[in-house]
Amino acid sequence: PVSGPLGTGRGGDRPGENEKGVYEVGENPVIEVLVPESVTSGRLWVSILDVSGNVYHLLPNVNRPENDIARLRAGRSGTVPVRVAYALDEREDDPRKLAFLVDDTTLGMSKVVVIHTEGPLFDEMRPTTESAAGYADALLTRIEDGGSPISSMDTRILETVQAN
Repeated sequence: PVSGPLGTGRGGDRPGENEKGVYEVGENPVIEVLVPESVTSGRLWVSILDVSGNVYHLLPNVNRPENDIARLRAGRSGTVPVRVAYALDEREDDPRKLAFLVDDTTLGMSKVVVIHTEGPLFDEMRPTTESAAGYADALLTRIEDGGSPISSMDTRILETVQAN
């Protein structure tokens, strides 16, 4: 299975891991997914389902459509980190990289969802942001149509809170 510190990556303005996955207003979550050594093929799908009922597709998305695991590995063996949310200064160098600051409009617990499939999960690229209902309907339709089965799925909680 695809696993790792989902939603608990470094804050863009502080070093080290944020093991609890709790971010205060104004902080910049940096999210990495760890692809285990045993996962060398298939596709990676990473989304955040937030407390307002929105789904944000971190990988793939219109700015970063590549989600083929062999290409994401780029010849690297072992456990490979795949960055899906960046520090703000990294985004300045490449505007295709997704980066965000926690604001006070969606405080609470969001779920980072990572799905590994052997083939495409959807027939076409999902929008960068959509409703949870729209995403659930698309998944259900894909399952009913006999789409590529899910090989593994992992989730983590990312909590946003008011600064002390």
